[in-house]
Amino acid sequence: MKGIVVNFLKTTDVPRGGWNESIMIREVYDHKLGGKTLVVEYETLYAGHPEFICEALERHVAILTIDSKGRVVSAFCIHGSRIWDLINQRWLTPS
Repeated sequence: MKGIVVNFLKTTDVPRGGWNESIMIREVYDHKLGGKTLVVEYETLYAGHPEFICEALERHVAILTIDSKGRVVSAFCIHGSRIWDLINQRWLTPS
């Protein structure tokens, strides 16, 4: 499963954030329709101005659903009270 998640994240905006392709799968749940739902953590590193030592290490928590064929069918990253849709690359707005 780790390989599925890493390969999926490579197709999103995550690599632009200074990601070293490491993840930690925190929880795995069986999905009632088949497949798995995962809670995944990863970190990105943003560099600041080149003349200053200014970096921001950001820890991300994402919820991914993988179908029984090993495809990621939903993926959301939690940013405080906001949710980033990793598949569609957009913020979700409350209804």
